[in-house]
This record gives sequence, C-alpha cells and structure tokens, in this order.
Amino acid sequence: LGVAFRRRPMDAGPMDEHRGRTLAMVAALILGAIAIALVLTGWMRGGLAGPAIATGPPSAAPKQAGGMAVITVADAIKVQSGDSAADIAVAGWYQQSYALPCPAPLQPMVPLLNGDCTIGMTWLMENAESLIHASRDATGGTNSSGPPAGPAVHPVFDGPSTGWANPLPENGDSVPTPVVFIGHFDDMRSQGCAPADRQACLDRFVVKVVAWANGVDNP
Repeated sequence: LGVAFRRRPMDAGPMDEHRGRTLAMVAALILGAIAIALVLTGWMRGGLAGPAIATGPPSAAPKQAGGMAVITVADAIKVQSGDSAADIAVAGWYQQSYALPCPAPLQPMVPLLNGDCTIGMTWLMENAESLIHASRDATGGTNSSGPPAGPAVHPVFDGPSTGWANPLPENGDSVPTPVVFIGHFDDMRSQGCAPADRQACLDRFVVKVVAWANGVDNP
C-alpha cells in the first residue's frame, strides 16, 4: 500500500535551515552597512561625537561687571557691526592658540591689533566649542584646529595676562575657559594699521579687564 506523507510546516528540512541562515546573514550585512553609513556621515559632518558642548554663555558667569550688564557674544557682534568704541562686558568661552611662527605683518602695523598671526586663531565664543585637537604617540604628534561654528570674535589683551586660561592639550581636545571680559571694538589705534588690515583691526575686541574667569573674579 502506498502511503503519502506530508511534511508539517513546523518541520524544518535542510533547505529551510539554509534559507534561514542566508536571510540572517543578509540582515546582519544590511545592519552593518547602516551602522558604517552613520559613522561615516558623522565623520563627514565634523568627526565623531566629542565632549558635550555647552550652548550659550557660561551659566555661572556674573550678570553684572564693571557697573554694566553682561551681554552675550552674539549681542557683542551687533555692537561690533556699528561704530561704537564704548566699553561693554561680554560673557563667553575663551580659546587661545598654540604659539606659532608668524610671517611679517603688513606695514604699518599695530602690535596689539595685527602684530601676531595667532590673533586670528584666538576666540571669544558664544558656545563652549572644542577647537583644538592634539594627537601624540611614541612616534610624534599632530595638532589640528578650526574656527568655531557659533558666534565668535577675536579678543586681544591690552594689559591683562591670560595665565588663568585652561591649558592647551598635549593629547586630546581643548577645553575653552568660561570668562567675562570688559573691553571695546573700534579701537582708535586701528587707524595705524595698514589699509588692507584696518577693518580686521577695528573688529578686534580689545580686552581691558578680565572680570571673571573659571569661577574667579578678577583672576
């Protein structure tokens, strides 16, 4: 007698097992490709996620300094776009540059305003952005830096020192210093800069007083 046997759906034969393993491998490859794409997208947009960035001026910064209301860097830029040389108090995040050899500036030159090429790499920022990245190993090292993404101006110091600033990294990412500076734009000495440099000189934020830095008044 001939007996017909029907395989129940729950019985998995060799072909079904092979098909299941193939589908699992395809799914894993697709997920891996998506993960790689996300990593590459993050890299192309400026690198893998680094330390969290504080947005806006330092929360601990005083609201008054030198008898003036302390304003943000974004508001300071509005003052910069005018023609006022009056003192203002600005809260933000300070990032100095590494010392670098500089080419001779155009003449005539005002040392405070355009006598050092690192002025263009020194920032008072609205946000706590990490701008400098150092990599060191047994064979040597490299430094890289770039401008901030948010509002920022170039400060120069007419008297105050900067020994209170967070040190530059030997390895890793820079940490900007929370500050309140008192100073002004449109310094009258800008008239001594070469014509090609004059607007840049006018746009420098000339710091006369470090009112607060890293939680310390008048450091």
